Amino acid sequence: MWTDDSETWKTSSPAALTKADMGTDITCLTPASSNNTYAEALYVAPQSKLTRCYFQREGFVVEVQQKGTDWSELGVLTID
Repeated sequence: MWTDDSETWKTSSPAALTKADMGTDITCLTPASSNNTYAEALYVAPQSKLTRCYFQREGFVVEVQQKGTDWSELGVLTID
C-alpha cells in the first residue's frame, strides 16, 4: 500500500514482487519520511537507491529496488 497525497491509500502489484514464494515474508527498507505539523516534511525521493525489498523465491533471497513508480529485480543474494 502507498499514498501520494497523504490521504488516499492505494494498492499495486509490481511484477518484480509477484513471484514471491507462497507464504514468504517480504521485508522492505526505506529512508525516513514524515509529513506532520511538528517537523519539517521529509519525503522519499522516487529515485532513491535506498528503497529496497527482500523476499524468497524458490528458496533464494531476492532483492528488488524501487525505480520511480515501479520495482526492478537486482538479483539473488548469496547466503553462506
